[in-house]
Amino acid sequence: MTETNAALLAGLPPNVQALLARPPLDDTRLLAEAAAGFPGRPDDFGSALAENRDQEGRFPAWPVTLIRDLGRAGQAAEVVTLSEALAVVDPARHGRFAGEAAVALAEAGLAGDARAKIDEIVERWPDDVRARMLAGDALAMLGDAEAALAQFQAVLPLAQQARDFKAIRDLSTRVFRLTHPGAGETVLRRQHRSRPTRSQRKGRR
Repeated sequence: MTETNAALLAGLPPNVQALLARPPLDDTRLLAEAAAGFPGRPDDFGSALAENRDQEGRFPAWPVTLIRDLGRAGQAAEVVTLSEALAVVDPARHGRFAGEAAVALAEAGLAGDARAKIDEIVERWPDDVRARMLAGDALAMLGDAEAALAQFQAVLPLAQQARDFKAIRDLSTRVFRLTHPGAGETVLRRQHRSRPTRSQRKGRR
């Protein structure tokens, strides 16, 4: 534990201190309680979780990953609780956390809950490229390819305007996969046919 880490934890309840001192987490309620101690302070939250100085001041990835893990475990209430708790810490990424929740709920097979979260994203964060991309991913998981495609195509111009090249690439890939569903398999078959067999390789020696 770093000095910065210890100082930030000092003002939190003992049970929360213990929780943050031993990631990864297995108690969403306590993590949400911990997040409440860092409203609008993502850098401090990152420092509180840091295991070394190199990690200080950076929002950790594992609480966000935990949202997906909870979805795979079918824990819908915990998905929402954690995504909202992280939004308290980093309000600027509220839409993205909501997007992660939408994907997690879709993975859990909770179509109604997932669609409600998707509707919230579109209404509250229509210009958040990452949030809308995640909403599209959730729709694709639910089997609604047409709606997923609409999400990706709606925000692609925003990514282009912002010159967000990673988002442009990710969105373009998603659009291509939805509009050319057999393309990936075709490429794999071509690669397989173009690869020489063992006997052919031996004959070339």
